[in-house]
Amino acid sequence: MAMNRNLKTFAGIAFTVLLSFTTTSSAAEKTLKWIPENERQAFRLSDDFQTLDGKKVSLMDLKAKAVFVNLWATWCGPCKKELPSMGRLYTQLKSQGLEMIAVSNEKVATVQKFLKKQSKQPMDFTILLNPKDTLGVRVDNKVVPTTIILDAQGRIAMRRDGEWEWDKPEVVEAIRKLMDGHQP
Repeated sequence: MAMNRNLKTFAGIAFTVLLSFTTTSSAAEKTLKWIPENERQAFRLSDDFQTLDGKKVSLMDLKAKAVFVNLWATWCGPCKKELPSMGRLYTQLKSQGLEMIAVSNEKVATVQKFLKKQSKQPMDFTILLNPKDTLGVRVDNKVVPTTIILDAQGRIAMRRDGEWEWDKPEVVEAIRKLMDGHQP
């Protein structure tokens, strides 16, 4: 029984890694694809989130000019690669109204151990746990990292499956436009 569960877990991880490589290599796009304002759909942040110290958190009342939501995992190479650029982006735009949330469905101890090792590159954005992975299921998440950026009305303005360099000048400018109420 445990062997079947381990085999399923391994198969799931292998599939995610394979998808991650194909997404990264086939996604040689030079720019992000932003959703036109008239085509954006509302996005619910009403899941069972909790902080690393076990407190339940609701994001329903989150008021920000833009919300950057990243689904990631500690074992994910592309996630590890993009986290520092997320931190630099957040440092640049948090005072202007960007909210950044990184969500993992892993155990608290696993995430805490990972973050302790990453102490050289501080990540002062919000890190939450979604133990039942309800957010991943809702967004039909097939690969990590996956990033969704919401506009001020809580609508999906952009979705990116796979890693990205989030602090590129053109990305920072696009998010600034979004926060100012303009089409990136």
